[in-house]
Amino acid sequence: MLSPRSPNKNNNSNGGGGNNGVGNINTKGKKANYINDSYDNDKDNILNIKTKKQTDFQAKKIIVKEVRLLQILRIIKDAPSKAYKCKSLLIMILIDILKVRSVFLDLYQSGLIFERLQEFCSDVRNFNLNKVSWKLFYTLILYHSETMAFLIKKELLNPFIDLLSVTSGVGVVNQLHYFNKLFQLDSIGRQNFDSYPIHQQIRYYESNALKSY
Repeated sequence: MLSPRSPNKNNNSNGGGGNNGVGNINTKGKKANYINDSYDNDKDNILNIKTKKQTDFQAKKIIVKEVRLLQILRIIKDAPSKAYKCKSLLIMILIDILKVRSVFLDLYQSGLIFERLQEFCSDVRNFNLNKVSWKLFYTLILYHSETMAFLIKKELLNPFIDLLSVTSGVGVVNQLHYFNKLFQLDSIGRQNFDSYPIHQQIRYYESNALKSY
């Protein structure tokens, strides 16, 4: 309980008991908690992530809705053409989220993710945006073995290959880099990240994307 400063007490100006008239308040070690509480109470975040604490020794459960992922794709597509940083950070969110198999399986069947991704990969006006777009393309194939077969079956692979040309400007560097990594998949193997801890990355990229939009 806060009490007014007593005029009869000898308060030490060097930090004894005054605290500028509000009494002693120990805030050591609480700053991080205040920041986290403020973030957790933010109901306007783009992913609408819900966390449920299980025990002190268990990771938080994250529920990611498909409609929110589609919303991210729409925001990237409809954002101002020069909002490169915002678009790049949102794509980096997708890179981390879609490593989780259960999330990927809910989204990829419609093929919309690949149609949008083709548009992002064809945009060569910004090097970093083009790079993370191709990284997302590579990540979907690396972490999910059925991606390549799906792309071939739905005739969605050729449009990506057609983008590989000397006329694509700065994009040709990113295209060659990630296609080269695809050709080496048999030697480096694939990854399985069903339990990949993504909540920290999601929050970081989401926060920066919203600030730069």
